[in-house]
Amino acid sequence: MNRQFQGKKLLVVGGSSGMGLETARKILAEGGSAVLLSHRPDRAETARQELAALGQVEALTAELASDEGLAALLKTLVKQHTDIDLLINAAGLFLPNRSWS
Repeated sequence: MNRQFQGKKLLVVGGSSGMGLETARKILAEGGSAVLLSHRPDRAETARQELAALGQVEALTAELASDEGLAALLKTLVKQHTDIDLLINAAGLFLPNRSWS
């Protein structure tokens, strides 16, 4: 098994689903730990529980669209997660353009 992320800590913005969740799964499988960030507490906790068997994983929630939400997140990261090595931004919003069809 490849252990290239052994001892590395990953912050995954949008880590509760899709590419972010799969990226966190890969990092955990390769020896790293993950902090999942989502704006939905229920999804963050579900993802944390799903990945917990693979390694050390934590879940945070924040609303990054607001100054207050961003400030609170930064305060938490500085206080509890100064050892983050990697950042993945997998957050996004898909708004299909109906004129494509």
